[in-house]
Amino acid sequence: MFTFDPGALPAGLRAALPGDLLGRLVTDGSKAERLPAAVCDHRGAAGLADQPPLFARPEHRMLEQRTPDVQVVIDGLGDTRPWSVYRGEAPVARGHVRNGSIGWGMREAGKLLGVQYGHYNDIAGKVMGLQAYGTVDPGYLAWLDRFGFEQLRDIWSVEHWHAWRGDALVGGLSLLDWIATVHLRMGRMLVAFFQRHAAPGDVVSYSGGVAQNVMWNSMLRAHFPNLVVPPHASDEGLSLGGIEWLRRQHGLPPLELPGFPFAQADAAVPPPSGATVEAATRLLAAGKVVGWYRGHGEIGPRASGNRSILMDPRLPQGKDLLNRVKRREPYRPFGASVLRRLHDTHFAGAQDAFMLQSCRCGSPAPSRQSRTSTIAAACRRWTAPPTACSPGCWKPSTTAPAARCSPTPASTWPASRSRRTRTMRGSCSPNRRSTRW
Repeated sequence: MFTFDPGALPAGLRAALPGDLLGRLVTDGSKAERLPAAVCDHRGAAGLADQPPLFARPEHRMLEQRTPDVQVVIDGLGDTRPWSVYRGEAPVARGHVRNGSIGWGMREAGKLLGVQYGHYNDIAGKVMGLQAYGTVDPGYLAWLDRFGFEQLRDIWSVEHWHAWRGDALVGGLSLLDWIATVHLRMGRMLVAFFQRHAAPGDVVSYSGGVAQNVMWNSMLRAHFPNLVVPPHASDEGLSLGGIEWLRRQHGLPPLELPGFPFAQADAAVPPPSGATVEAATRLLAAGKVVGWYRGHGEIGPRASGNRSILMDPRLPQGKDLLNRVKRREPYRPFGASVLRRLHDTHFAGAQDAFMLQSCRCGSPAPSRQSRTSTIAAACRRWTAPPTACSPGCWKPSTTAPAARCSPTPASTWPASRSRRTRTMRGSCSPNRRSTRW
């Protein structure tokens, strides 16, 4: 079973698809369709065409045994449905790409902002970090209230911004303020959209590529405490969703992933020895960057300790150094890693095991600061439970809070989305003029 884009097929193969095949999938007339042999040969496997929204939904079971009351899938395209809502197994609402798409809106905004990308699916995450450098325009934010969730194309229209600023040139020179404003408005719209379909106490399963936006997820979590967002919420989770759907169809026992989310089918290595942990500790204390590889890799885009780049978050130029190591743009965000028992010492917000939410940073880390930040900071962070990556992965330092463990986990440390003081929506990182987190 696989998902594919019919538009990417050669013209001759597209003609081999039955005319009503996609129609049945889009209208929930069927859950999966057997593909013609020629298409399967082209794909290199026999299989079924599936519903992306349908197979995004069973991902929930990997994290939460309670049956969700409401399931929301929001993506860039899906199968022409950029969003779908289910109550139980019944679809209750769906969008159509002709009215716009959040994922596509982020993608096109990134192109206008000059975001560099290897694949267009990379753009939205970069825009999420870049928008923090803009300043929200209160007037335009209020003006956007006239558009609803069925008018996403208008929400993301840069032409509206140019008209608001009175000149296309002036509008083009203030695109960071445009995307900051639209990004905030979109977050508020998502809250209102969820409120339309779910009660505050409902267990809400949320998946799709848009569910990786940590800023919006935090806004949603404030209204829906039972929100469940799997770490593999985007396309990489479709395979697990397809397996779960087939399991139900055939009455098979649940799929067991005892190491979840460390469940990639990659080469694993034994747990690190005490000597390895001590060596990593000494390197981190000396200001070095350490590559950390253990066990199986994590499912999803967020590193959670098994495939990680480790660094002391207090290094004055740490963010710039790590971005050079990863060959990333200087505005790209990082998150923080902290032991669960010390979470509230450093952060204000709900704990999150998969870095899919943001929170406010609390008290700063001690010493080793060359300058002081005056911004109000916000950050995504990973809360490491006491058993995470055990044995031998987290060894709290005796000279610093456990937010700086030895070794500190996962390609993520408190440095990123800096923004100007007046906007007050920055990140734990130093901004361009500060180094305190």
